[in-house]
Amino acid sequence: MEMVETVKKKIDEGKLDALNLTTCFPVRRIVMAGDDICFVTEGRIGIECAAEYIRILGTKKNSVDGKPYSACAGVAIVHNKYPFYKAYKLAEELCDNAKRTAAGKAPDDAKDYYTSVIDWHIEYGEIYGSAAEQRNSSVQQNDDAFALYSRPYIISSSLDTNKEESYEGFLSMLSDVQRYKDGGEGSETPLAARSKLKKLRNTLKSGKSAAEEYCREARIDNTIKVCSRTFDALEIMDTFIRF
Repeated sequence: MEMVETVKKKIDEGKLDALNLTTCFPVRRIVMAGDDICFVTEGRIGIECAAEYIRILGTKKNSVDGKPYSACAGVAIVHNKYPFYKAYKLAEELCDNAKRTAAGKAPDDAKDYYTSVIDWHIEYGEIYGSAAEQRNSSVQQNDDAFALYSRPYIISSSLDTNKEESYEGFLSMLSDVQRYKDGGEGSETPLAARSKLKKLRNTLKSGKSAAEEYCREARIDNTIKVCSRTFDALEIMDTFIRF
């Protein structure tokens, strides 16, 4: 699997030193049957592993019609003692959501249409209800009609994709968040910056206007833009390593 070779290369380059690997490789294949694949990774690289797999798949073409392959992925990020069966079912649900998103964007003439989509969910404890139910329950009613979660995201598509929908757009927002969190330009000490970002994450649940007001008060409005990708980036800022 070429994605595994990418992970090995990143390890050799020292880009995954934060994983504190000893003798264990951080990716393990579970299922490879037909067009279904399931693998387990160290949680901080799970999203990037899935995205990289889809990227590599998209460079290959079907021998029958010569069209590039597309795929959808669901990534469940759970504690290492979380029941595997429940994590697998959660990943399946997320993958189904990604597939619905891809299907929903298909044009009337879908002859040459393809779209690859990724969705993920961080489960902090024992899951109650579906991921969709948890997402809906975490959003308070507000006057902004602001979508707290922007995912799933489009990795590649035969259609034009705007930044709000794209995985690259999410990565761009995450880079801004992590730069601020680490004490980069426009922020204070890493500890103070991280505290402000956590408060912004909670404020977003009250709507876009409340979040923008907090950003002005906390003097981070020129660094972190409040948009549909903001909560996704803030939620995963401590549990994500980019390739």
